[in-house]
Amino acid sequence: MIDPHIPVEWKSYTVKRLFRDTTYEIVIKNESGKAGKIKRLIVDGKEISGNIIPPTDREICRVEVTL
Repeated sequence: MIDPHIPVEWKSYTVKRLFRDTTYEIVIKNESGKAGKIKRLIVDGKEISGNIIPPTDREICRVEVTL
């Protein structure tokens, strides 16, 4: 599950996290400048609904979150 809470001043930030042999490269974008709820979640190039990142057996998983 991903549920970022960031200062409204932040435009974006990047996080790398190792979880179960997968490195998650996560980019959080605060395009609205409000740092509210997730508007868009893209996992490995595919838009998904909700805030649950599906399990993967890939070595690297790229995640883009737009607030």
